[in-house]
Parts: sequence; C-alpha cells; structure tokens
Amino acid sequence: MNNLDLVHPGKVSVLVGGQFGSEAKGAVAAWIAYNASEKFTFAATNAGAQAGHTTVMDDGASFVCYHLPTTSIIQNIPAYLTAGSIIDVELLMKEMDDLAFHPNHLHIHPQAAVITERDKEEEKSRQSMATKISSTQKGVGAALALKVRRFGQPASDVPDLATMIGHRDEIVRMLNAGASCMLEVPQGFGLSLNHGGEYPYCTSRDCYVTSAMSDAGFHPSLLHKTVMVVRTFPIRVGNIDGGHSGPSLQDQREISFKDLGVEPEYTTVTKRMRRIFTFSHQQYRRALTYNRPDVVVLTFCNYLKDVGTLNNFVNQLRSSHVAVGVNPQLVFQYGPKMSDFTPDIIAVGSVIETQEWAWGASQ
Repeated sequence: MNNLDLVHPGKVSVLVGGQFGSEAKGAVAAWIAYNASEKFTFAATNAGAQAGHTTVMDDGASFVCYHLPTTSIIQNIPAYLTAGSIIDVELLMKEMDDLAFHPNHLHIHPQAAVITERDKEEEKSRQSMATKISSTQKGVGAALALKVRRFGQPASDVPDLATMIGHRDEIVRMLNAGASCMLEVPQGFGLSLNHGGEYPYCTSRDCYVTSAMSDAGFHPSLLHKTVMVVRTFPIRVGNIDGGHSGPSLQDQREISFKDLGVEPEYTTVTKRMRRIFTFSHQQYRRALTYNRPDVVVLTFCNYLKDVGTLNNFVNQLRSSHVAVGVNPQLVFQYGPKMSDFTPDIIAVGSVIETQEWAWGASQ
C-alpha cells in the first residue's frame, strides 16, 4: 500500500468514480485509509444525501457514510464538508451518532446547501424531472437549484449546525501550512451534469476531480494524486414507476445479475435493485481523459467468469491507457471486505478460478 504514496504534506489526493456511481468507492476509501503508511491530516467530501458509501470490515461488520468521508471514520481524523455538499441535517445528525463521530471533528463550509422537506416532496412529484429520470429523489437537486437561484438555505443559517460551521478560508490555510487531505467524490463521472455525456440522465452537478477541487476551494496546484474506481460490470440506479434512469452506451448492453450468476445488488440509498451493464471502454476512456488517474481500482473482479476473461479485460484497459496517454497503477478488488484488494493479477485470477466470492452487498 505504501507505494501508492497518497499522503503528501500540503497536497490533496482525490478518490473518484469513473462510471455511474456504486463503483465501491466506500470500500476503496476504507482500504486506502486502513493501509496507508501514515494518516491524512483531514478528509473532505462534497457529498449529498443521495449517495451512500458502504464499508465491510474483515469481521463482517459494516457501516455506511452518506455525508461523512469514509477516510475520517477509518483514520479517526477531522472531516470537511465542502461548499459543494448538500446536507440533509437529520440524516447527518443520525450518521454522526451512529458512527460516534464527534461534532468537534466536523468542519462545514457556510455555503453548503441544506435540504428541506419541501425539496424532497418536490422531487417525489410524479411530474418532476427527478421522477422521469428515476432519481434517488432525496431533495438534492431541488436544494441545489434553490442555492443557484439564491433562495436556498445555507448551512450557516441552520442552528443545529452552528457549532460545526467553519471559516471558509481555514481549510486552505491548513493545506498551505502543510496539512494533507483525502478528498472523496460521491457518485461517478458518468453522472456528471456537464461532462458525463448522458444529460438529462445525470445528477445535478459534475462528479470528477477538478469540479470537486473547485467545490472545496482547492487550487489545482494542490492536487497530488488521483484514484479512480471502476467496476467490471457498471450499474445504474433501478427504474421507478413513471421513470427511467437512462440508456446503455453505444459499446455496452444491459444484462441481468442472473446472467452473471450472482445475487442482485440493491442501492444503499434507494434500496432499489440496480440495473447492470457490460463494461463500456468508451466511457472508460472519457473518464481517464477527464480525471487522469494515477491509480485505477478495478472492482467486482469476482464477477468475471475466468482468468482468460480477466487478462483480456486488463489488456483492454491498458490499451485505453496508451490511447489517452496515462499510465495508472492497477489495483484489483475481488470481494466486499477491506482485505479483498491486491495489485497482483495472479492472486485475483486464483480467486476467480475458485469462485469463492459470490457477493452482492451494497457498495
């Protein structure tokens, strides 16, 4: 793990998804945090209530982060909710209580958006665009729209958050003084509003490295390394009555979990059964182009049927790396637990051959 070298004084490393979310970023964040040679000074995120990141410990215990960065929980370090965060106050308070995360360790940007009950009800309306695109309907887009129109409620106006609101420049001063940060980006590049390429089947903002750095107020020169997570078989959130979460890309097709011989997966937030697709190398090359990762973590390798399929898959990834002009280190995940990661393709092949890891846990 030390050779990833993600902790660096005065710098920010970024964790981002390369597809439509649910790439197992929570598991990857936990693995990085647990195995790092040293702690980050703090972790940051622009998370909203529509994304949940699940960590499964080696003893089988699990926890979910919605607003808090997973790195902060694993390493017991302060957390920063950036200006791009969209906060469900009740959910945040419950999350902090469930994870025993002390309010003194949380720094919230005063301009972070806050979700109201009206925002949630608006998105649940059958006539809303959130319904038509099978959104998570957690009020995130509605709250963000009000913020853009200058009608939204900022975090600084919420009494329950008062003790956690920090000065907008404090975090940047910490980095200038030598602090290190892990910035966790929720959702996935393919859901990006402007650059994901799937509008209107997208989220309410961009989900890649530079947009997350901007939300945090971090200058591009502060970027140290980027870790991008992609699944062997990407997913979309499940459809709802009256809505559709989006089509497949030109070089992929929708399949079923039964086709793969694995149990269905259900999203952490909506509890809907996910839709699952074959891998899109077109999407992967775009994600590489916009995020330029130093590390790519390929997750759900246990869904591949044999070693030959794995080797062909990796060769295609490397061809995309050459085409885009990047040379990321590859890491493989073959199960839901924090120890189920390795940079050793031979070890992953052995797991695939024995098919020990049939799993469909939320990621």
